Amino acid sequence: MSNWAKAYVTIDGHDVFPAEVATWTSGNGAACPRFTRQVAERVVEAVTKTKQRESYDDAEELFWDGDVIICRVPGTQSQEGYEPERIEPDHDGMYAIGWKAWTWSEVWCQGDTHPGEPDDLATPVAILTWAELDQSRPDAQPALTDAAFCAPCLERARAAHPKAIVTSLPPL
Repeated sequence: MSNWAKAYVTIDGHDVFPAEVATWTSGNGAACPRFTRQVAERVVEAVTKTKQRESYDDAEELFWDGDVIICRVPGTQSQEGYEPERIEPDHDGMYAIGWKAWTWSEVWCQGDTHPGEPDDLATPVAILTWAELDQSRPDAQPALTDAAFCAPCLERARAAHPKAIVTSLPPL
């Protein structure tokens, strides 16, 4: 029996990555994913872009040093004895990014429930992004909403949000 299952994961609700997820959870109840080198490169890029776009002063910085990802907490370089985390590929060539403190969650279809259907029908195939107006604040800017959908639910969601942007997910 494998200790890994293929799944999509997210940390911020916007960026979704294909991964292998441990069949157990971390101490904080979060998913424990590991990524191929190609996907790990996308994770590092997404974390860097998010950090540039939003002011997360204590968010980890990720960068590559050869085949190793360096994970450094800003402001800690001058602390005596501090060593940034080195994320090396495991024996399968996979990278376990954020296992120690990040709150990864698995992404499932956000559509209707799927009683009696095989699990693969609830596996998301795309992310739909649309703008929603806050009816209680007429002067507010529309908020972007992201949601994952399986194939049957995606068509219903597209009908409900015809101007939504569809981002297909790579197959697991």
